[in-house]
Amino acid sequence: MRPLRSCLATAVALSAAAACSSSHTATGTQDHVGSSAVRVHLVTVSPSGGVSGDLIARGMRASALRATAVIPSDGLHGEGTPTSLEYYISSLQICTSLTTSGTAFSNAQGCTTLYQQSASSYSAYDADSARADADPTHYLDLMSPTTTATLNQAVTTLAAGSYNYVIATWYRPVKVTGTIALASGSYFTHDGVVDTATGVTHVAGSLLTGPAGESVVDLPNGGTWFKFQAPFVVAADSASYVLDLVFDPDRLLKGGAMASNASIQDSTAALHGIYVPFLDLSPIVHKATDSAVKETYVFAGPSQFSLRAELYYLQSDTTKTIYGIDFKTLYTATTSINVTDPQRVFFVATAGGTTQFLDYQQAPMLTGFTRSATGGTVTLNCQTTLFSTDPCSGQASVTMTYAAPSITTID
Repeated sequence: MRPLRSCLATAVALSAAAACSSSHTATGTQDHVGSSAVRVHLVTVSPSGGVSGDLIARGMRASALRATAVIPSDGLHGEGTPTSLEYYISSLQICTSLTTSGTAFSNAQGCTTLYQQSASSYSAYDADSARADADPTHYLDLMSPTTTATLNQAVTTLAAGSYNYVIATWYRPVKVTGTIALASGSYFTHDGVVDTATGVTHVAGSLLTGPAGESVVDLPNGGTWFKFQAPFVVAADSASYVLDLVFDPDRLLKGGAMASNASIQDSTAALHGIYVPFLDLSPIVHKATDSAVKETYVFAGPSQFSLRAELYYLQSDTTKTIYGIDFKTLYTATTSINVTDPQRVFFVATAGGTTQFLDYQQAPMLTGFTRSATGGTVTLNCQTTLFSTDPCSGQASVTMTYAAPSITTID
């Protein structure tokens, strides 16, 4: 097991928005115990607001559409959906407990490994290794329906117990292809030379020149964890379970000028850049006879950004216990600075009918939120959530409003 480590310092500001962790094999695993079966299933929501072909077969229903993408009018900033996004996933686990220190984790206990592929050295596997990797089973394209077939496997080892954490680990290099539309022109991904000190991919020429090509980005860490709002209880029976890995690529890539902290940067004086985020799957475990539900809220207010929160719970659960959160920044028509994604939500807490989003230190990010069918207002801590007050016009906190949520059921 690799030792516990804290978040790595890096020039890529977006890295701070994800969990740093050790990519390691958990101790105290309960593999080959019990008789319940688990099937891993990737659920990719299409950028158009529809669903992937595989989801159509499973019957995904949406009661409302997501927020419509907008293009900032300054002609320098924009968002896009990747046409391919490949990750070398090393493991997926559900655990009864683990020790956290900041964003890092160690001493994972009572774990069932649902997917594992650790054939390479985590520390030695770099961008050049990724480019030379010809093994078709290593990289999984989250935008491809064939990825589901690779991940989908039965695991007959889910022991009875109360599970509190889910862990996902992957290798640092990511392969991405995509185009970001601007008010005039577009940004296109291209490969280049990776700076080993910062992980930034430096492209010779301009990102304004198409078509898009595959770029390898060496992110500074490869793992994340999430604590369930309440334990997920597995009874001592032979029920079948499904692990839905829900992935929303909508408006995932962000681009801008003078982007000295972007994952991909060009060599022009304007320093165009594209921000590539960490892997952000929402792993939802449920009985095969049950379904996962996504509850989506969009918080608006500041001129530079809005926020999209996708909350996941089980259809059979009348209390709507949160088992996963996807928290993303959305650009507005007036975005004129590089706003990266918010910090990942690690904990949620409920008190007096309101729900708080908390960071890895359990410091409040978003407070005053009520899961209301009519909407309401919340307070966002700008420094904790965005690591800066610049997007909030220098204010330490801002008030944001939200309307009724959209509800999506994954059958």
